[in-house]
Amino acid sequence: MGQDGGDFEVGWRVSTAEAVAVWRRPAVLRVLVWAGHLVVPAVGAVWLVVRPEYDWFWQDNLAHLLIVGAGSGLALWLGIRMSGAADQHDDARLRLLSLALVATAGFQLLHALATPAVLVDARTSGFDAATPVGLLAAALFAAASAIDLSPTRQAWVSRNHRRLLVALLASMLAWFVVSIAGLPPLDQPMKLEDNRATLVVLAIACTLLYGGTAWSYFRVHRKRPAVMLLGVVTAMALLAETMIVLAMGRTWRVTWWEWHVLQAFAFGFLAYAARSQYRREGTATGLFTAIALDETIANVQRGHREALQHLVTILREQAVAPGERARMASNVATQFDLSEQQRAVLGESADLYVELDGLFRSYLSPDVAEQLVADPSRAELGGRIAEVTVLMADLQGFTAFSEQHDPADVVGLLNRFYGAIVPIIIDEGGTVVQFVGDAVMAVFNAPREHADHAIRAVRCGLRMQAAVGPIADATPGAPRFRVGINTGPALVGNIGADQMRNFTAIGDTTNTAARIEGLAQADTVLVSATTRAALPATAVTVEQPGVMVKNKAEPLVTHLVHAL
Repeated sequence: MGQDGGDFEVGWRVSTAEAVAVWRRPAVLRVLVWAGHLVVPAVGAVWLVVRPEYDWFWQDNLAHLLIVGAGSGLALWLGIRMSGAADQHDDARLRLLSLALVATAGFQLLHALATPAVLVDARTSGFDAATPVGLLAAALFAAASAIDLSPTRQAWVSRNHRRLLVALLASMLAWFVVSIAGLPPLDQPMKLEDNRATLVVLAIACTLLYGGTAWSYFRVHRKRPAVMLLGVVTAMALLAETMIVLAMGRTWRVTWWEWHVLQAFAFGFLAYAARSQYRREGTATGLFTAIALDETIANVQRGHREALQHLVTILREQAVAPGERARMASNVATQFDLSEQQRAVLGESADLYVELDGLFRSYLSPDVAEQLVADPSRAELGGRIAEVTVLMADLQGFTAFSEQHDPADVVGLLNRFYGAIVPIIIDEGGTVVQFVGDAVMAVFNAPREHADHAIRAVRCGLRMQAAVGPIADATPGAPRFRVGINTGPALVGNIGADQMRNFTAIGDTTNTAARIEGLAQADTVLVSATTRAALPATAVTVEQPGVMVKNKAEPLVTHLVHAL
């Protein structure tokens, strides 16, 4: 019994400690704080309705003007900035959401200006009715922004958004004139308490509209998390609570002041989200992009890719010093209207591109390296059948030479040989696919295509022999290259494993090129009949007797090339 009790006590302590550790996590705390901002005001309002003796009366006309005016001014600023972003991207969602902000900000400002004993002498309907009318109008615009906007609806919003804005501003101006001038129907006071049923109906409608809007934007946030989307979700929830508390409150009492504070908090949360986004990006460019439609974000991302591709094109075409790359990246960022953070990323990308490009080109043929840098998906395993010309070359007598010389001297000679022939292969449009000791394999017509790939390969072989001759002459007993070339279909692409792969050409064409290279003599270029058929008639060649080789049923006919 005692043991069981001790185990229970220890287990309870461990569970409690684990629970405390969970609730102390930053993410959980942030969620709790966020939920608290929504739950506490609602609970407080219900409590004040149940206990009306604590719903104290406090009237301060100037404080009311300042609080409401500051909140509406903040919302109006956000609406104007969002409208500018909507114009920049031609985004229907941002247009509608900006109209929602302008609506609630404008009518709230009308409510502030109609404060008794400020611009008007007494309380009027213009003072009491402005806020619920503004909240309803804003809810309609916000709900419209959250629905699935088809291309047809987007086009309609783009064509008519200015008309909607003008109509909204005109109604506000008319409200202001009628309210301040004391004209009917806004000249008589309208107590909220006497219109409770109407306000409850409006509160239900606004709650459904704002709640649906908040849920829709929360789903967008789940798909692509962004602080601005959370700001919109929070603002919509607080505006729904604002209308609920307004329907329950009594003028100049705590419940009445509470919905003023809730509406100000709604705008404040949205402004805080905008500030966080600004600090993250370093500029107002793209401040509201996260809220935009999927099509807009796709266009923005496409613009970013085009900016990077434009920078890559410049770097390819020009030899740019490291100090100049940052300036060039900044110019490209300005041209494509990128944010400060995106500018920095673009500059880092420029440096990374140069490093990767140099690294790839050190280990890969330039054509293969360029394709990988431009499109990494080309590194995937697989291939295609293509007509190619394969060049094989190795050093005849290399084994005997390496046995008689120091390894460092052998490697040095190999590097001098390859240093002479690789630029020639690249210059002729060939792709060096591998070095195997003293042998090299190059493919023509893949990945870059050339209609005259056979001529290029033969010319490359002749130039290689001419280039390595002086190097071999300078080293007594140095081995000499022999070159074999064949033209035909081959599977070209990437082979290997996920951890390591190689671009190459596979098939009988490659195997036959290796057989021909084995038949060639030092300082010669020997080609197959198919390669000879692709050469011009003026090529100086001598047909060699047919030779039986492995895996061939018929004698292999070759041609010794003297000149093109």
